Amino acid sequence: MNRWLTVTALALLVFAIANAPASAAEFPADLVAAMRLTAEEAERLKARLETDPGHVQTRSKLVVYYFQEATRDPTVWQTRNQHVLWLIRNAPKAVVLGTPHAQIHPFQDSAGYEAGKSAWLGYIEREPGNVTLVGHAANFFSPHADRELYMETLRKAHSLDPDNYHWPFMLGQRYLLDASLDEEPSTAELALEHFERAYELADGPTRSFQLASLAKSAFLAGRYDDASAYARTMLEDAPGGWDEGNQLHHGNLILGRIALLKDDVASAKQRLLDAGKVSGSPQLGSFGPNMRLAADLLERGEKEAVLEYFRLCANFWPREELKDWAALVEGGRRPDFGANLIY
Repeated sequence: MNRWLTVTALALLVFAIANAPASAAEFPADLVAAMRLTAEEAERLKARLETDPGHVQTRSKLVVYYFQEATRDPTVWQTRNQHVLWLIRNAPKAVVLGTPHAQIHPFQDSAGYEAGKSAWLGYIEREPGNVTLVGHAANFFSPHADRELYMETLRKAHSLDPDNYHWPFMLGQRYLLDASLDEEPSTAELALEHFERAYELADGPTRSFQLASLAKSAFLAGRYDDASAYARTMLEDAPGGWDEGNQLHHGNLILGRIALLKDDVASAKQRLLDAGKVSGSPQLGSFGPNMRLAADLLERGEKEAVLEYFRLCANFWPREELKDWAALVEGGRRPDFGANLIY
């Protein structure tokens, strides 16, 4: 249950940060900053909310903060969910409601999910042409418990706003998650089709944020030349700023997996190490590195390269999991990397 909760929410995390609606162009920086809040800063936000409970930006930052904290302390989910429900009822157009930070998962809080779902269905019924409300509802609906409702609502948002890359990108993310879990090329083709459409619609820096999804879906679809081209673009045109670490990390990993398909183990190992040498990013620092190439190299007996990758990743993800995995590898066992095979 916890694995599905984590995978579903975090597979879309990069999208949530990079693709906030244009009407809230300044929010992505706030969102990234909220991901780095200290406990002391969060306490100050909570104190402000006590005197000004209707301050939407403060409550939105706390939603992001508690989302981050819940990856370490699951007991705070309920507190975050209460803030999410307040925003749905009182500020349904708040930008944070269009991100995974504001999802309530039915297997984690069924009552909270049903309350939020009911509220969003009411908004859609009253204002069926309001793309912001329809889009926020689509973000909230569970792609597992309410898959058809989720997809139908995303398609409705796309029909209302056909020139916005946001909607085909979200549809692509759903298909990419499916393809990552079942490694089904036809599903990956669907993901790639939607990502290519989103890429056509996007402009400026928003295009570069989509390259990782294009590369991953092309790889899973067996279109290795396309995957290689997207990955090389990620390395050559990394935009700088908070997303640079993501681009360099995932670009190298895709090229490493392609090298391994060609039995070029030396190149695959070097790409793995290059992926570990990045300075980090909000996502890598919170949820950790991708372990797919490391797992594949372990199957080839390349233990030392994988252990070195763990050591490099500890510079941006100093978590106990790396130590636990290293101990298992040193003992000749293969770790269960869980959702880190998908991030």
